[in-house]
Amino acid sequence: MSRARSRVTGLVLAGAWLATYGNAQTSTTFSSSDGACRFSYPSDFQICTNGNIEACPKTYIPICAMDALVCVVYPAGEFKGTNFTGASFEV
Repeated sequence: MSRARSRVTGLVLAGAWLATYGNAQTSTTFSSSDGACRFSYPSDFQICTNGNIEACPKTYIPICAMDALVCVVYPAGEFKGTNFTGASFEV
């Protein structure tokens, strides 16, 4: 995939995410202590940082790596009645 096409795909995905969550929810910003990493996430998502990763939800396949700097977890109750157990992104 070309660099331009990758950029367009990323912008489309970011736009879709913002259309879904940007207007309906407030967001919170995470900044690493050294300033190397910064991002915003919906405020109803759970955040676990290095030192309290144990507080993140437990699933059959670990949702957060124990050595993650930060792990942001999708709200657990969003898909009640399904076999969806959890999703996250981490740095």
